Amino acid sequence: MVAGIFAPMPMAFRIADIAFFGGGGVLMLAIGGSRQLALRVDARGVTLGGVRPRHRSTTTFVPWADIESVVLWKQVLPPFGRSMPYIGLVRRPGAPALAGPPEQRAARGVSAALALPVSAGTLSASRAVNGWRLDGQRLAAAIHQFAPGVPLQDGWNRPRRAERGSISTVAAHTWFEIDPGEAAEMSDAELAFAAALRAHSAGWAPPDADGYVAGLAADGLHKPLIAYADLTDPATPDRFLLHPGVHLVGDRVRGDRLHSQLFSLPERPSSWALDCVGPHDELAELCADWFRGVLGKPIVLYVWLHDDYAYAARYAFADTGETLIQCYEQQLAPAGQATDLIAAGHVHGKGWIQTTGLPEPSCYLHIRGDLAKSTGPPQVPVAAKRGPLPRLWYE
Repeated sequence: MVAGIFAPMPMAFRIADIAFFGGGGVLMLAIGGSRQLALRVDARGVTLGGVRPRHRSTTTFVPWADIESVVLWKQVLPPFGRSMPYIGLVRRPGAPALAGPPEQRAARGVSAALALPVSAGTLSASRAVNGWRLDGQRLAAAIHQFAPGVPLQDGWNRPRRAERGSISTVAAHTWFEIDPGEAAEMSDAELAFAAALRAHSAGWAPPDADGYVAGLAADGLHKPLIAYADLTDPATPDRFLLHPGVHLVGDRVRGDRLHSQLFSLPERPSSWALDCVGPHDELAELCADWFRGVLGKPIVLYVWLHDDYAYAARYAFADTGETLIQCYEQQLAPAGQATDLIAAGHVHGKGWIQTTGLPEPSCYLHIRGDLAKSTGPPQVPVAAKRGPLPRLWYE
């Protein structure tokens, strides 16, 4: 039952947890004291451990093909202001239901009544991290190895955005805020940089994007202080597009597209990368201007149709053509096309077809930014409305 995931674990189970990396990068976590599976991430997908006392029957496996993103979220526990951390899966439209109609109705009721930051579908595919410990870095590494196109959205250290119409005291918009737990471990210089970045960008902060500052064990010498923004499709907020962000180390700041899970900078800087040295207040102002420029870049969604079905799609910067995320469904594509694309080298990693090798798209939709800066294909028609798209997105 859905309500079961909210039940607190008995104190008898809150024993020292067991967390380890298995062979080959497999992430396995067990409930402390019982060695019952809490979470497994491997090449096949994600296994969510069951809920006591029906652990075996409620253990759920979700293949990577059905997963759009992995989310870490929190449920506020009134009246004391504490919270319960959860790991959940945002599943793709059309994925097989994980529960029957009664459980689905219960999930919708619970999600609405408690104004949770996740949908009822994600709630059904969530587990409380209670009685065991989840290492976010190991989780990110495992996802990166087995499903590099699936983003990890970390909401544990972020104030959540309030849903429209919800009764919530949480701020509706987060813009370069610092988690109090991380603030205690940050230097005065880093705190001053974060405050200056927030001040320099407060006048134009976009309502449809959130900004965050993460210490991530920053030491001011080698490990950076990271400030970044979450960029999503406004019409599909669960569809992550990219993290534009900056790394501050000492008196140098570098900005670019950050890794969706590890928040690292790319090996090769993009054409819109930032790299400068100076006093922290000056760097904060330069970063604010850089964020404004990046968040204003035009983004379009290109779609390819075959027999009236969308078989491929790509979100891209319309001014540079840079791919943000893409999808390709071979079963819906023209016969033989995937083979030709692979032979021509339009494939990365474990068979991820690159849509840049396709002919001109059938249509496009304007997602955000100023299209006057666009340099996209001039003959591509604008789509009047959205239709169903392939389910598996990747970078």
